[in-house]
Amino acid sequence: MAHGRQEREEAMGDLFRKKPLEHAAGPEKLDDYIKVTNPGVWSLLIACIAIVVAAVVWLAIGTIPTTLDIRGVVFPGSGALSVTVPVSGEIQDMRVSPGDTVYPHDILAVVSQPELRAELEALMAAETPDEAAAAQKRQEYIAASVIRSDTYGVVLDAKHRGDIVSENDEIASLALMEEGTNNYQIICYVPADTARRLSAGMEAQVCPSFLSREEYGYMYGYIESVGDHPVTDSDIEAAVGSRQYVEEVLSEGSLIEVRITITLDPEAEGTANSALWSNPIGNTVPLSTGMACDILVVLDEQKPYELLLRS
Repeated sequence: MAHGRQEREEAMGDLFRKKPLEHAAGPEKLDDYIKVTNPGVWSLLIACIAIVVAAVVWLAIGTIPTTLDIRGVVFPGSGALSVTVPVSGEIQDMRVSPGDTVYPHDILAVVSQPELRAELEALMAAETPDEAAAAQKRQEYIAASVIRSDTYGVVLDAKHRGDIVSENDEIASLALMEEGTNNYQIICYVPADTARRLSAGMEAQVCPSFLSREEYGYMYGYIESVGDHPVTDSDIEAAVGSRQYVEEVLSEGSLIEVRITITLDPEAEGTANSALWSNPIGNTVPLSTGMACDILVVLDEQKPYELLLRS
């Protein structure tokens, strides 16, 4: 009897287990299973295909640049001018200081001329003043004592009030600029071995040395010229007025001059500078003559597949 009861219980258990399995394996449940799993499978498959396609496209049309680091300073491309005094004397008034912008006919300084002044006062105090002689003496006095700018530029260096100067002494030096032209240039002096790897037209990414490239980005530019002979101190003085303005970026040995022109941003209006930046925040930074810059020059660009074929 116990044996018969056990058989019935086993039969009932098989029946109840079989029905859920049959129900789960039915067409409706199988469709539901496919509906639930297929979106995840397809998403993964599409993602894999997209990655493969992107990799193939990058290998075909992507580029890997070869770059070179150099340094330079912001400097107008027209060179420098030394302003000298025609006669000896004491500087009574120095109207400019480094960094000032000057224009033609601006007064730079006034140098005392006591002898000419005394002669002029004597002519004016005469009982019968010789007006013609007084006018001529006044012109002589102004020509000798008032030092004016003959050009448009930026003051690099200047004497101070009270300084004594002799005839033909430099009273100020100017970085020459031209109105209506791009005065954003970078002057570099690089070793000859480095210069041989550079050529006109190469892309240059310029960032002032005191800024973070990651935060501010860089100015777009290009190499305008590469010198064909080592520079002398006289060459440097002709270009920037004095070696001291580029001392920070000079290296030892034979040096070649490289000039880089910064690309201007036509939409940069009312900003601290008008250069074209990779990050617009860079336009908030004033660019001053003599500012040291770090420069990344793009020497060459290669397709990734070309590198794979060579390896």
